[in-house]
Amino acid sequence: MKLDDLDYLRNKQKRTPLTVVNQLSKSFEDSMIKIVDNPFLKEKTARFVLLYLSFNDGASQNELVKITQMKGSTVSVAVSKLESLGLVKREQSEHDLRAVRVCLTDKGRRQEQEIEKVLKEKEEKIMKGISERDIKTTIYVLEKMLDNLAE
Repeated sequence: MKLDDLDYLRNKQKRTPLTVVNQLSKSFEDSMIKIVDNPFLKEKTARFVLLYLSFNDGASQNELVKITQMKGSTVSVAVSKLESLGLVKREQSEHDLRAVRVCLTDKGRRQEQEIEKVLKEKEEKIMKGISERDIKTTIYVLEKMLDNLAE
């Protein structure tokens, strides 16, 4: 989305927190697609899976479905593609032989570090000129909105 488009939307659209969050999310996704080198990692699900595994290596596929809020089949395809690229591997759980854990490979950790670096740069750009107090207030309000939706 171009700056002119955003200006048009700001002037024509009734502003609500949800419309602003939606526009921010869309603009962020568009910018990520432009800068990520690996074509498959341009897909949001793959990036979510890699980032989640960086903090929760060995997560189950069901856990990945819950955290990404994607369909099970979408996550399964993403994990299969990540596996074919050598970024993740599936391992049988030691505690439950029916459960399969998804783990990062060394190659996956390197790719995840690259994505994390890009995300940190994006976050710094997005947060430029916003006070720590305003950021904390925004997080509080957005989390409250999520809680309200969950009720």
